[in-house]
Amino acid sequence: MNIKKSQIIQIIKEVMSDGEAIGATTQSLVGALKRCGLGAERSPTIDDEIYIMTGEAEGITIKVLRRGR
Repeated sequence: MNIKKSQIIQIIKEVMSDGEAIGATTQSLVGALKRCGLGAERSPTIDDEIYIMTGEAEGITIKVLRRGR
């Protein structure tokens, strides 16, 4: 399944709007991406990184940052 950058951004915005802690947020994001039919996994060594398999030759690695509001 191929996914567009705008689709990934929308999924991230929906999950991040929950305001959870980083560990819970990355796990929630991986779950949301999997429900959308994407392969996604947390980095085993870095808590705030997620690798997304997009269906293209290269995947996407994202870093989850929590910023105060």
